[in-house]
Amino acid sequence: MAAPQKQEGKEKVSRIKVKKKAWYKILSPKMFGNHELGETYLTEANVAMGRILKINLKDLTGNVRDQNAYVIFQVTGVNGTSLQASTIGYELTSAYVKRAVRKNTNRLDDYFVLQSKDGKAVVVKTLLVTQHKIQRSLQSSLRELSHQLFAEDLEKGLEMFLEDVFSSRLQSGTRKRLAKLYPLKEFSIRSLMIKEGGNMPVVTVQRRVVQEAPADVQEQAQEQELGSEEEVEA
Repeated sequence: MAAPQKQEGKEKVSRIKVKKKAWYKILSPKMFGNHELGETYLTEANVAMGRILKINLKDLTGNVRDQNAYVIFQVTGVNGTSLQASTIGYELTSAYVKRAVRKNTNRLDDYFVLQSKDGKAVVVKTLLVTQHKIQRSLQSSLRELSHQLFAEDLEKGLEMFLEDVFSSRLQSGTRKRLAKLYPLKEFSIRSLMIKEGGNMPVVTVQRRVVQEAPADVQEQAQEQELGSEEEVEA
């Protein structure tokens, strides 16, 4: 038998280049101590720009009381093999909101937009739950006063405003001020988002004098506040 002839010509070489991937750490803002939020496997760091992350607040603070809230981050910068994230939002879990609502009360869902000193729009959705059913005029007064208190806190600066939200100082302080109008079972921020300016309608806040509720109603609010603190400690 004749020997097989060798094929003439060179073998075809694939010219497809495979980019190598690498691990990139995602870091939180200084507000959370540049805490590592996670890692991602990418060919280029720029691919991650704009990505959104939702991290449980408990994982950032170590406090089990914060497990019902999430902080929303967005990748906005690159530093070598690290990605820098910025805070763009906050939200409560739907399960917590459902537990907060009770029978024979008024649930007041509110939505308003404020503007920070650097021109960013702060979109706020709040939840108010009253001790008992109340008139619509009083509901409007509670909403208006909450707008005023949030605007006053935002005047300190966006970063300090967010710190007050994440630590619940803003929520608890607002609840105590609103109790002068009528005692509340719950005051929470359902969600908060930070957006770059735009044509969003910003709420016009007017300073108003708070007409305090009767003494017996205020005492009821204080007893409710003490009772809720005892439940948390238990």
